[in-house]
Amino acid sequence: MSNGFYIAPESIEAHQYSVKRPSGAYLYNKFTSKEAIFEPSQRTQKVKVLHLSHDDDPRNIEGRLGIERRNQLTQLRTKLREMKIRLMDAQSLLE
Repeated sequence: MSNGFYIAPESIEAHQYSVKRPSGAYLYNKFTSKEAIFEPSQRTQKVKVLHLSHDDDPRNIEGRLGIERRNQLTQLRTKLREMKIRLMDAQSLLE
């Protein structure tokens, strides 16, 4: 959390998957990571998958927003790096 807003770690991805039941197929969402980083609900060790329920569930909504925030921050960092390089190039021209 940062200032009350969740920002997803760089190592996670969101996935949607279908579960078939006798009454029909249902879509659910989950976060996955190559490393066990999520706090478990039943186990004692961290896990690689965090289930986020259906599309309208607050956990899924906040998780997806967290990924969007992470992506925006990544884009901002990239732009800042590019600006720094351009400023350094401009400074070297002035010297």
